[in-house]
Amino acid sequence: MKHLQIKYIEEDNALILEGSSPILEDLPQRLKSLIELTRIRRTMPHDTINEVLIGLCSHRPMSIEDLVTYLNREVGTIRQYTAELVRHNRLAMKFPDKQTHPQQEYYVPSRIQTQE
Repeated sequence: MKHLQIKYIEEDNALILEGSSPILEDLPQRLKSLIELTRIRRTMPHDTINEVLIGLCSHRPMSIEDLVTYLNREVGTIRQYTAELVRHNRLAMKFPDKQTHPQQEYYVPSRIQTQE
């Protein structure tokens, strides 16, 4: 993903996230709202960011660059969160033996997806 254009619309007292990425259209409203809050607030509870990362990666595998774009966070910050989630088996890596592989993507293991 090279460039993501995101705009926010207020509708019935709920903020809706829209963008040029097709994944945004398929996300549950709660996750869209959390993404929006994460993008505009510099500090968020650790659990909330984890929930957003897992939510995004459960819809399709995501690269660090994708996650940085969606969450409006620094690469190093996203790497810390994803590393922790991988350690706790809440996310998995497409290339587990090479964390910095140029095509690295993170996804939710199927046994976790069915439990949530």
